[in-house]
Amino acid sequence: MTEPAVETRKTSESGCEITMSFPPESDFFDGHFEGAPVLPGVVQTGVAVRELERLLGRPVRVKEIKKLKFAKVVHPGERVEFSLSRKGGGEWVFRYESGGEICASGILVAE
Repeated sequence: MTEPAVETRKTSESGCEITMSFPPESDFFDGHFEGAPVLPGVVQTGVAVRELERLLGRPVRVKEIKKLKFAKVVHPGERVEFSLSRKGGGEWVFRYESGGEICASGILVAE
C-alpha cells in the first residue's frame, strides 16, 4: 500500500493529528469502484494502524477493532483530517473527518 499525501502532522506522546489526502492515481482506489472510486475502509483502517506504529516507533499487533464506523465516503484527492489519541489500556481512538463531518472512526486495541 502506498502512503497518503501528508500536508501537516502534529504528534505528541498521546497521539497525532494529520491532514492528508489520498491521490487519485494511487493504488488505494484500484478496483473500488470503477467509474466512481471511493477509499476502501480497509485502507482507512490500515493507515490508522501504520500511524499508530509510526507514533510508537515499533510494530504493533492489533488484537481487536472496536466501534468501527464508516459514515461518509472519502473520494480521491479529498483532504481529510486524521486523528489518533490514546484512550488507555492499549486502546487508541482514530477518526477521519472531512468538511466537519466524520468519515470513519474506531478504536484500535493493540499490544
